[in-house]
Amino acid sequence: MIPLFGLVALQAWDLNRVPVIVFHSISNDGDWIREPSIVVSVKTFSAQIKWLSKFGYKGIFFDDLYNIRKNRNRRAGKKIVIAFDDGYLDNWVGAFHVLEKYNMKATVFVSTDWIDKCEILRLRIPHAKPSELGWKGYLGPGEIKALQESSLVDIQSHGTSHDHIFVSDQVIGFVTPQNTPHTLFCYLNPELKPEWFRHEINLPLGYPLFPLGEALSDRIFYPDPKLITRLVDEAGRPGFFNQSDWDERLDNIVRQFNKTNQKVGITESQDHAKKRWRDELVQSRKILENLTGKPVRHLVWPRDKSNSFVEKMALESGYLSTTRSPGHHNNSGTPAQVERISIVGTGYPALDVARVLLEVWTFKGCYIFWPVLFLLQRITNPLVLRYGKA
Repeated sequence: MIPLFGLVALQAWDLNRVPVIVFHSISNDGDWIREPSIVVSVKTFSAQIKWLSKFGYKGIFFDDLYNIRKNRNRRAGKKIVIAFDDGYLDNWVGAFHVLEKYNMKATVFVSTDWIDKCEILRLRIPHAKPSELGWKGYLGPGEIKALQESSLVDIQSHGTSHDHIFVSDQVIGFVTPQNTPHTLFCYLNPELKPEWFRHEINLPLGYPLFPLGEALSDRIFYPDPKLITRLVDEAGRPGFFNQSDWDERLDNIVRQFNKTNQKVGITESQDHAKKRWRDELVQSRKILENLTGKPVRHLVWPRDKSNSFVEKMALESGYLSTTRSPGHHNNSGTPAQVERISIVGTGYPALDVARVLLEVWTFKGCYIFWPVLFLLQRITNPLVLRYGKA
């Protein structure tokens, strides 16, 4: 009886929590995305929004969330924040119609380097036949403006580059015919980011790979161009990767180069990194404000990775809030930091709907549902992994 009373008390105490759920791609054709688990079908997404609406949840924007928390509003009620990261084209093609149907507000976080150059509005549900819809790619200026002008969607910042960067001098692998990371391709060819999927991922064989970090919070490690040249020249020999000792031969080049030069590259200075981070934060806001004609005040860190220094820098650059790691449940004391629930796809709509509802209820403090959520997570997590490999 006492534990049950405690659960009910916790529920009553935390009803002011506002859950923030984040999607990425809402698509009926998401095979082009290298992480299929972030793809949710239109049918599943529609069911999720339908049931949230049936339970009385109303979508609000990040400005509303910030004000609720800043003013310590204990009567937030059944508010929910729905977010989309990365600015995929399918947010316009497939997700927007669902938002219209249920009058549900949402926020799209756009990385400005990935904005498509296409100025025209591309076809979307329900204004085209399924065979006429194009799902691949990223939002263009026209779609970004149209979404913002709809009053159902708010456009906010996801940074500029969304790059994975090298952060250490420890070589952990090489580009091979079977290992061509598209993130490296995009980093080396930034002009191709919005259309990377239209290109063959051609990377120099033998190019060294290093531990990865985040462009918006880590210092970049730059491999020595001379080392890259030696490795690529060696790997370019006919039949090189058919030899059983190819990796040992490349490792020997790295060891010899390091012995001769005392290093295999350089890490950017702290001052240079600070300037690069600030430029990215400011540039993203500027581009999106010019496109939408309204203030951009909220930032989602790529992959939700950051540190205290860049978080402070973002607020000094004019953002009202950024994302943070889980565990704080969007309590009113920290309106500048937002915790989010990541929504993944299993390929089974009923399970995906149940998981979203349980995630929301538990987040709000209805801990009596936590055992059910825990069990469902144990069931669906393997499905997410399997679905992601499909």
